[in-house]
This record gives sequence, C-alpha cells and structure tokens, in this order.
Amino acid sequence: MIRYAVVGTGPISRQFVNAATDQGGWRLRGVLGSSQARGQEFLSSQHVVPADAVAHGSLAELTRSRDVDVVYVASPNSLHFSVACEALAHGKHVIVEKPAFSTLQEWMTAHEIADSRGVLLLEAARHIYEDNYQILSSAVSELGGVTGASLVFRQYSSRFQAYLAGARPRVFSAEYAGGAMADLGVYQLYAAVDWFGVPDEAHYHARILDTGADAEGLAVLRYPDFDVSLAVSKVQASQQDNEVYGREGEVLSFNSVAAIEWLRRSRPAGGADLAGPLRPVARNPLSPEVNHFTRRLLAYPAEPLESPYTHDRLRKLGADVIAVSERLRRSAGVVFPADLRMG
Repeated sequence: MIRYAVVGTGPISRQFVNAATDQGGWRLRGVLGSSQARGQEFLSSQHVVPADAVAHGSLAELTRSRDVDVVYVASPNSLHFSVACEALAHGKHVIVEKPAFSTLQEWMTAHEIADSRGVLLLEAARHIYEDNYQILSSAVSELGGVTGASLVFRQYSSRFQAYLAGARPRVFSAEYAGGAMADLGVYQLYAAVDWFGVPDEAHYHARILDTGADAEGLAVLRYPDFDVSLAVSKVQASQQDNEVYGREGEVLSFNSVAAIEWLRRSRPAGGADLAGPLRPVARNPLSPEVNHFTRRLLAYPAEPLESPYTHDRLRKLGADVIAVSERLRRSAGVVFPADLRMG
C-alpha cells in the first residue's frame, strides 16, 4: 500500500487523487492547502477518501507524519523546490508536478537530497508514460533520419480573462514561475529532447505580460543538421498539426505530443497511412503516470521490469529538459524567483 499526501488543492491534485483511487494500492493520508479549511474542503469533495485522512496545518506537520511515505507536490511552480526538499529531507518519496523546478541547480540539489536519504524524486511529466507517446516515439526513430520538426501547443487558458480584468493569476505570473513555456512548453521540450537530444542552440521569442511571464512565443532548437520549432501559447487555441520531417520526404503528423489521438505517416510519392494502432486516450490524463509511479514505488529500490524508462534515464532526461527550458526562458528575458536566489 502506498500511503501518500498531496500538497496543493487545485484541479491537478484532484485528478491525481482520482487516478490513484482508480489504480488501487494508494491510500490518501493527508493534504496541505493554502489553509487548513481549504485542505478539509478538498478532502470532503473527494468521492473516496479514508475518514482518517488529515488536513494538515503546515508543511512541517505533513513531512513529519509517520503515516505518509510519498508526497505529491502540486503547489505553485515557484514553491516546488522548497516543498520537495523538505519532504525529501524527512525521508519521503516525492512526486513533483511538471515543471518540477525552475533551474538545473534546483534539480541537482533536490536529487542530491533524495540520494542522501535513499528515496525517489520523480517528475510528473505525464505524457511520456502514455502508450501512444511510446508508439509515436518509435515512429520518429523509424524515419531513418530527421530534417526538422514543428511542435505546436496552443491552449487557451480560462484564467486569461481574469488577467485581462486586472487579476494576477499564478499561471500568468513570473513571481510564481508561471507562463506558457513553463506550462505547455514542457510537453514539447520533453518530446524534443527525448527524440533528438540537447540542442546546440536554443532561442525563445516570447510575448511578455506586465507580470513578467510569457503569454505565448515561438522557440527554435538548433541541432547540427536541422531545426525544431516550438509554438506555445496560453492565450490562443489551435488545431494545427504537429509534424516531424524525415530525410526521404516522409512526414509524421499527429495532433499533439500529449493525449495523442491520431498519427499519420505521409510519403512524397503520395499516400498516407495511420501508424499504430493507437490506444484509446485515458479518461483521466494522469492515469498512465500513476500506473508508472505505482510500479516504480512498489518495486523500489529495484527497477520495474516493464518500465520504458529507467530511473537514471528519467533523471538525465528531466535534467536536460530543465537546462534547455532555462536557456529558452533567459533568451526571452523571463526571470523567475529561482534566478534571483542564484544571483
């Protein structure tokens, strides 16, 4: 049985709890919200929650609980590092919502604490655990050479109207490490770095709000023989295809790098076919990652045999993604609190 607590009471935490409940083998032991009342409200709103689950009054109280083995962190991005480090220091396994941290230095420091305490630190980059993402990744590798790619993730945020009305939502605030690249762009970066490696150059041309966060932008990752463009936005919606281009004129087209619904392979001589077959998209988008975390935590310290990613591979991939995202953000002039702490 995996005994866990959640930090954060937003929609993503609710999705995680629902996915863990559906998976089985997880038991919610506590929650930490912005107030104890918010935590209690969160517990009361869940359909299946043990009656003795606790709404904690502080992070110190939660991390010292002997009834919690795993802490799931879905607080505002800027708080991920401090929350994760305290939980790790108290010997808890930690799952951090993407983006786990703002800088490579934070990633390395948190992993050093995890190593010293003999616990796991995992980033919840949910899409890489989806079956269809693995099918897409195989199709990319079968191209026999890549000459470029165009990845698009434009998703209109319901919080943008609040921003226009004068509010300062955290997802549109650099103070809370928000913005388009730190949210939607993580999906694209994981795919690009997973498929093609770390680029030689990384540039991001962004539209910056008066909160210091990027609302939208276009990033270019430059490799020795090709470029990859990343279009990202939280103020627009798009149905534009994503594409990867092969050396012999083939084109892989797909709707997204996450929640992949279709994948088509086109040839220069004409004709196209569906690559697959693809699996139905999970009703709860967090179910694939929870399935992965279940196997990893229950097998710990061994590696689950059926895992597509070893812990070392995930650790390196996550570090590379953060390093590239840091380069992109700085090229656009976006400054997060972690940058100021580093001096």
